[in-house]
Parts: sequence; C-alpha cells; structure tokens
Amino acid sequence: MATVDVLAQGFLSATSEGGISYCGVNVIHGEQLTLVDVGYQSRRELIVERLAAIGVRPDEVQRIVLTHAHWDHSLNLSYFPNAEVFIHADEYEYTQQPHPNDWATPAYIGDILNRAKKVHLLRDGDELEPTVRVMAVPGHSRGSMAVLIENSEGVVGIVGDSLPARAAALLPTPTA
Repeated sequence: MATVDVLAQGFLSATSEGGISYCGVNVIHGEQLTLVDVGYQSRRELIVERLAAIGVRPDEVQRIVLTHAHWDHSLNLSYFPNAEVFIHADEYEYTQQPHPNDWATPAYIGDILNRAKKVHLLRDGDELEPTVRVMAVPGHSRGSMAVLIENSEGVVGIVGDSLPARAAALLPTPTA
C-alpha cells in the first residue's frame, strides 16, 4: 500500500512588495517513487536534501505528477531526468499555447514539458497504480487535479492549489 511523505510544506510569503508562493512537494512511496509537484529553483536544494534524507537521489525519481503546470509547481522538472511526467490532458494542452498574459503559465512551461523523458496525459479517475488515482479539480487552472492515495487510514488527497485565486479564501461562500 502506498504511503505519503511531505518533503516541503507549501506556503505564501507576503511582503510590502507582493507575495511569493511555495508549493508543497510530496513523495508517494508505492510501486514507483513519485513526486507530486516539484517546485522551482529556489527550493531545489531543500528538496534534494530532503530526498537524500530518505535515501533518494534525483535520478532515482521515477514519476512526477503535476497537480497543474504553474511555474511554482513545475520548474524543477528538468532536475529529475529519469522521471516520467503525469499531467492532466487539459493542462498539457493549455501549456502548448498559454494565454500571452498568463504570468503563472509562461510559454516556456510547454518547452520544459516537451523535454521530459515521457509525458503521460491523464483524465479524471485515471489510476497511476493500485490505490493511487487522480481526480480532476478544475478551477485554479483548467487542468488542475488532485492525487488520491488510499491507505489503511482512509484516503489522503494531495491537491496542489485548491482555490481559483488567493482572494477566494476571503469570500464567505465558494466561487465558481
């Protein structure tokens, strides 16, 4: 049965000049060693140190699942040369021609994905291995997805960014 470890907690750091997000990075120990999201360069050393602490080198990571393709979740992809990348089909399609004003998914994300060892396109409900599947959760981006891991305690969900925008957290009701 697959287990999950948090390698790096996600959080927002706000300053008087704006905020910067750090996505969570999680590892699934299952039939394959899987990272869910990989962050960006400023956290690379931290991620590599935490992988080493559990006995894993970057070239041993077999699978990467992107909850979505925003830069803060995906820029470290090239640091894991042997990993196959799994991404929602709608998200991948968008990365090939993102809107020119989309600062979260710049055009070079598609280039990074196209250089990956292999990219697998997923849909809602696809299974990565027994007890590990994905669920479409569009809203933050059109191809956002969660990874669901069934274990002896129930279901663990890794959701990436679950809100369509930061302002939604301050609203008294959900937004569409």
